[in-house]
Amino acid sequence: KPWDALGPGRPQSRQQRLQQRRPSASHGPDEGVDAKGKSNRKASLRLNTPERAYAIKDGIAAIKPGSLDDSEAWVRIMDKDDPMPPNDGHAKPLTSAEKDLIKQWIFEEAEYEKFWAFVPAKTQVPPEVNNTAWAKTDIDRFVLAQIEAEGKTLFPDSAFIEEAVG
Repeated sequence: KPWDALGPGRPQSRQQRLQQRRPSASHGPDEGVDAKGKSNRKASLRLNTPERAYAIKDGIAAIKPGSLDDSEAWVRIMDKDDPMPPNDGHAKPLTSAEKDLIKQWIFEEAEYEKFWAFVPAKTQVPPEVNNTAWAKTDIDRFVLAQIEAEGKTLFPDSAFIEEAVG
């Protein structure tokens, strides 16, 4: 999947991870000016919130979830004559992999997620594990479940100590 290019992480933060890889200086939360005070926005378009990205202005939406043809941002990204970001040296052109990520994100309903730190924590039920003697805490069970899922086994505590010291 193209999302794999972003590396490991929470699936629900794909759009945030893409934005972190490619800071949206032209369409982000700032005032739209560079360090010298020069405007770096042709319009007041911001893409960092769904309300702004999905908003219809003059009959056009920057992002239309599920529709590439109706997403002006995608149309502009793919425009050969006037691409976004522009070829003016202000920003690097998007790579093919980044375009694939954006394409898939829009096609998969362009969901924006809150930053994980602002999402209330949910109680997680610790998974069942085979080596119940080793798992002393709930955190141990989460770690051990992943180890077991990968088909790996643990050293007995004494073997680990002997190898580390020996």
